Amino acid sequence: MYYDLDTLQELSGELGFRGTNWHSHGILMLIRRDGAYVEFDELDIVQSLKDWNIVILEMYITGELRDRWLAHREEKPDVQHITPGEEIRCNNPDSI
Repeated sequence: MYYDLDTLQELSGELGFRGTNWHSHGILMLIRRDGAYVEFDELDIVQSLKDWNIVILEMYITGELRDRWLAHREEKPDVQHITPGEEIRCNNPDSI
């Protein structure tokens, strides 16, 4: 099934955000700060978003939203290739 994470509406066979490239099929694997991988099915994702175990990261370039994706709240974001005018925003900055 496709869940549009903007509306949590079930649409087809994947998971993603309307208007962005990021998507996932089936089980979602995210990495924590300690390097361990954690697996989430569709129901785990919804619950983990509610509990802030999964956060939504957004890439903005010169103020325009360019991408949106899910990350584990304990993942250390890779920012070494950020260039002037780019920024990553988190829906729960206390988690990152």
